[in-house]
Amino acid sequence: MPSRWDECVTEGMTGAECEAHILSTVGGDLANHPIPDLNIKYHNQRSPEEYSETYYMYGVPTNLKGEVDCNLNEGHIIYPWEWIGIDRNGYEIPKIPCAGLDAIACCTAVEKMMKDKGIPMTDLGGNCFSCWVHQEPLIPRLDPDSGDVVYLDYIYNNISKTCDEVIYTKQEVQEEDRKTKQHISGIISWIDEHLFWYSGMDIFYCPDFLPLQKEILLHARSFPTAMNVACGMFCGHVSSACGRFCGLCEFDSNPDQQKFTELERMPTINSGLEYIASELQKPLRSDENCIIIYTDFSGINVIKAPQIGGRLNHLIRM
Repeated sequence: MPSRWDECVTEGMTGAECEAHILSTVGGDLANHPIPDLNIKYHNQRSPEEYSETYYMYGVPTNLKGEVDCNLNEGHIIYPWEWIGIDRNGYEIPKIPCAGLDAIACCTAVEKMMKDKGIPMTDLGGNCFSCWVHQEPLIPRLDPDSGDVVYLDYIYNNISKTCDEVIYTKQEVQEEDRKTKQHISGIISWIDEHLFWYSGMDIFYCPDFLPLQKEILLHARSFPTAMNVACGMFCGHVSSACGRFCGLCEFDSNPDQQKFTELERMPTINSGLEYIASELQKPLRSDENCIIIYTDFSGINVIKAPQIGGRLNHLIRM
């Protein structure tokens, strides 16, 4: 049975037509496919309105272990649009090599590049160039010997400088999820403690929050709704336009330099933290077997051939 459905694109199908076509190739029921527990999901391209609200978030795709996905753009981070800085000048953001780095090291490398090249971190609206980490879906396969489902991922080999395939068993994927959940439990506990002990304070300092932000960016990579809030937690420009969190913290600053950098408490800080904590309590399943139908922002036209698992072609900007 097929694992990829190019006809959805080549024949100009709508999302509904594509789903019907996929089902027709498996006898009308995904349960007939040899990959078990398949389900179909839709991923719509951002609308112009959504783009205007999120364009300042640059994507950092990762593998199962939180390392930058070397199979996408050869491990480079690519921001395809012009960045209009707070100085009103337009800037082309160069490709940033991140193969072999974890998500936090990559985010730090991006901000270092911006500073080294004199590119403002904020735009005219006070939005900050913000790191948005997301884990790419694994590719389920049937092991030819055992017949069990295994999962294909990619990892960068720092010795050979190559992007290598790695195969995980279902149990190994679940063990990685268990480790991530342990970190997430720590994040939730930190937020709960903050809300309990510091609810009456008006001023915080960067060292109070920067470690938390890094933990969220790395370990909440499978929770996009939480990431939407966390990625701009320390925007670096005090403005109501910079999202749920505003402050003066710099992501890669020396802790000694930022020791006395104040982060003004705003009513949205607690609500943002509460929202992150609630989203992080949702289930985490990296071994979910999905067929993702990518459509344009109307949700109608299919723009990428659906397949079982696999990465989104980053030439198609979602």
